[in-house]
Amino acid sequence: GAPPPTPTPLAPAFARSARSPGPPGRPAPPRVGGMATTAEIQRLLADSRRAGRARRFRVSGPPLAVGGLLAMTAVVLISLGHSLPDGDLISLGGVFIPPAIAVLTLALLPTDTLAVRALAGASVAMWAVSGVTALSSTLYFAAKAAGADGLPEGYCVYAIPAASDGVYPCWITGITAGAVALLALGGFSAAAALLWTLRRGWPSTAELLERCYRVNGLIIALGAVLVPAIHAIRLAAEPEYARARNFEIGGVGQLATALPSAVLLLKRGMRVRIQSMLGSRSEGMNVAAGIATYMGSHSKKPLSAALSRMRYVTLDRV
Repeated sequence: GAPPPTPTPLAPAFARSARSPGPPGRPAPPRVGGMATTAEIQRLLADSRRAGRARRFRVSGPPLAVGGLLAMTAVVLISLGHSLPDGDLISLGGVFIPPAIAVLTLALLPTDTLAVRALAGASVAMWAVSGVTALSSTLYFAAKAAGADGLPEGYCVYAIPAASDGVYPCWITGITAGAVALLALGGFSAAAALLWTLRRGWPSTAELLERCYRVNGLIIALGAVLVPAIHAIRLAAEPEYARARNFEIGGVGQLATALPSAVLLLKRGMRVRIQSMLGSRSEGMNVAAGIATYMGSHSKKPLSAALSRMRYVTLDRV
């Protein structure tokens, strides 16, 4: 048969982009015979990378600032609560932890390999410490209950570290101890799940980030149910507890912050919409900016290889 038509280099496909006006103050790159040269395309990609970095700052800057502020507030309050000790400050610090995790995670993208792995490692440590703390509270609870003498029949000591002890019906103290034990189990399970993912041979960054979203969202959702439930159980035995600051902070406050944080982490569509809304504030963004961001700073060799190997078919041949 007839020999196949001689292919034509792909460079003319870039000519349209190369002829487009550049940033203010910079003239459009020159053309050579109606085709964009490698230098022109390289210049276009450099401009696109700058636009991509600006877009990335708009996507990740606000979550990093807000999440960092929430995290620092939680650390300061919890540290003060343990040093005083003051159970109200500890509860207040705990209210800031779920939104801090959700907002900081929202700042990461699948291209942030090191940051995503650091997030997974930090989550393992955080949930392991959370499990140890909840387990120690359960053991403290049990030790106080076992060592109490002279209580009315059917009543036990309600004891939580950094809080005042009380005497309540044993069914209330038993349910509360069980809820705290479930929090300990959830913390250890979350740490184990992420650690298993990391030890599996480093999955792709996108998979690891999605696993962090799911695991962190599920454990925060567990806390959003169990922590307010602990306060509600105490409220059932002591109606005047509704006026206590610990109930307002630990019960109502935890539910108000943990539940939306869990929904944000578990709902992928919501996360994508928020990131798209932040990124859409960029003006003059185009597809080239996104491509250049993914290519990073190593675009010379791939570009040269593309120009020598890739081919196109003209419109009149389609």
